[in-house]
Amino acid sequence: MTARKLFYTVLLSLFFVLFFYKQDVGLNNLLFSMLVLLMLYFTGKLTTSNKVLLAIVAGTFLSSLMVVVNNSDLAVTINYLSLFLLAGVTVYNKFRNLVTIWFASFIQMFTAQFNLFRRVRGLSIKKPGVHRFFHYLKLIIIPVGIVFIFAMMYKVSNPFFEKYTLSVFDFIDKAFTRLSKLIDVDMFWFWVFGLLVSNFLILGREEKPVLFFEKNMHDDLQRKRENSPRSFSPLALLTEYKTGVILFALLNMLLLMVNALDILNVWFGFKWDGQLLKQFVHEGTYVLLLSVFVSVTITMWYFRGNLNFYKSNKWLKRLAMLWLAQNAVLTLSVGFRNFWYIHYYNLAYLRIGVIFFLIFTLIGIYLVYLKIQEKKTGWYVFTKSSLVFYIILVVMTFFNWDVIIARYNFSHYKTSFIHYSFLSGLSNKALPWLDSPLMELEQIDAEQKSLEFDIKDWYQKPEEFHNIIENKKKHFLKSYPQKGFLSWNYADAQAYRLLTTKAPKH
Repeated sequence: MTARKLFYTVLLSLFFVLFFYKQDVGLNNLLFSMLVLLMLYFTGKLTTSNKVLLAIVAGTFLSSLMVVVNNSDLAVTINYLSLFLLAGVTVYNKFRNLVTIWFASFIQMFTAQFNLFRRVRGLSIKKPGVHRFFHYLKLIIIPVGIVFIFAMMYKVSNPFFEKYTLSVFDFIDKAFTRLSKLIDVDMFWFWVFGLLVSNFLILGREEKPVLFFEKNMHDDLQRKRENSPRSFSPLALLTEYKTGVILFALLNMLLLMVNALDILNVWFGFKWDGQLLKQFVHEGTYVLLLSVFVSVTITMWYFRGNLNFYKSNKWLKRLAMLWLAQNAVLTLSVGFRNFWYIHYYNLAYLRIGVIFFLIFTLIGIYLVYLKIQEKKTGWYVFTKSSLVFYIILVVMTFFNWDVIIARYNFSHYKTSFIHYSFLSGLSNKALPWLDSPLMELEQIDAEQKSLEFDIKDWYQKPEEFHNIIENKKKHFLKSYPQKGFLSWNYADAQAYRLLTTKAPKH
């Protein structure tokens, strides 16, 4: 198995050069990810017993596919993250928490490089021919290298020695010059980088300190019984219960007032008077989400131990459930704030991100509900929520956000603000939906001015936007045909087709 893993590592590094050297990210990313999965399968590292491992495998495949389909920075980032997590979870295949898997992968980035030398040395010991080769190689390289270093020092320090050895050093210099012409030095170092990446993905092995992180973690709560009467007061649990009931009752009344006001003024009675909505959305959203996080933390604290097994904890559980439900309503209120922001100021990356983060928050609240109902540990919530967060990130790669933003924003110019500075920074794949005649842009600008938006003098004007898009379009149409097959992706190909054929934009 050692020889096979070494062979796969070197082979993968060669394919790394073939796929990525002087290429943009595209089809090559999918091919490389599939090759990694295939090699991990043949080395026996892909097991079906760990559902988290299977989720990361699926995430690796889907994100690499979305790189080809959508060519977004998000898809590329999530694909690299998936490969990073894959390297850790295939070694520590009993790990289920993505945070500890990430840490294991981080450690493996360094330990895997040492494993290469260990495996080469182990292979040379087992194979007499290989052992003999490395033995003679070591006998030649080490003495020659040391002699060369001292010769260089003597050459610099002694002019007489330099005079007599000038022809020798001149010959060596010419030899290296000829060799550099035959060998692409940049490609060589790119291969070295590919070898390091391949080592990281293929040659990892378990390290005992890393195993400590999930060794004693459990999903189900265990009742702790105190044996020493001095360390446990019979009234301590009852006191904590009463404190919890009072706290959750007061917090519920306070949050009920906040939710009622939000429902009246944000859900159904919101009125926009031309303000920028920054305090309403930005600051308000962050504070409300922070309050939800603190609320969940308080709930988990009270249900961290023996209160879960207290026979008379019915009212505490009811109030906690009501508190979680009200926090879910508060999360929906944040969603309505974001909805109004999009309605009047169009789509942007952060506003889209808020939508998905709110989905994650609602699922997190549900996981805390399950923890209380089924007497689970905080580790259970942490493990499940980390997996949910990763799945949401993978799902986000399914969409071509730049195109969605460009199409949505220009189609809503009669009701929403067009931020030209932001739109001009979208990627090339959105160019067909940004490429509009100047006359049309001026009509949009006139419509915008009638909507009472607070348009600042330093905002990008239609003329400036039009010139930027024209320059980007010319550069894209010139550079795209020069791309290789391995750099191909559907999003750019579609944009190039629409721009060159003037096909209708759907």
